[in-house]
Amino acid sequence: MTAPMSVVKEAPKAGSIRLRITGEIDMSTSDVVEAVIATALRHGAPPRMIIDLSAVWFIDAAGVQALLDGQRYARAHGVQLFIDQPTGIVLRTLTITGTLSALSDAHPATNRPLTDEGRGQRSWTIAPQQPVTAVPAMQGVSCA
Repeated sequence: MTAPMSVVKEAPKAGSIRLRITGEIDMSTSDVVEAVIATALRHGAPPRMIIDLSAVWFIDAAGVQALLDGQRYARAHGVQLFIDQPTGIVLRTLTITGTLSALSDAHPATNRPLTDEGRGQRSWTIAPQQPVTAVPAMQGVSCA
């Protein structure tokens, strides 16, 4: 059974629209995300569209692709699409796949989203890459 997902269009602020997604963005819901983005764009979206991911607790490859496709579609309509407030596994997935920087509008020096909703104080921090150290082989242990 798929977990429920909802998208709420929040009242537009000056020059932007915010879509708040709740739930999971996966292969069973990614088409809904794309459809909502496309519908908002067809109804005359302002120059910026912000996708609030603060209540998304899971995202898979299909979900990441839906966000990237939505961003491409938005650009084709002259709209900048960015994500805001990814947390937990969503943040980790976007970081590992290398899509966080493409989907966020974080200023490189502060890593704070440059949104006009005044929510920049709720930014995220990505821990610096830790060096991977080799684990010495254990005698008598086989992986076969």
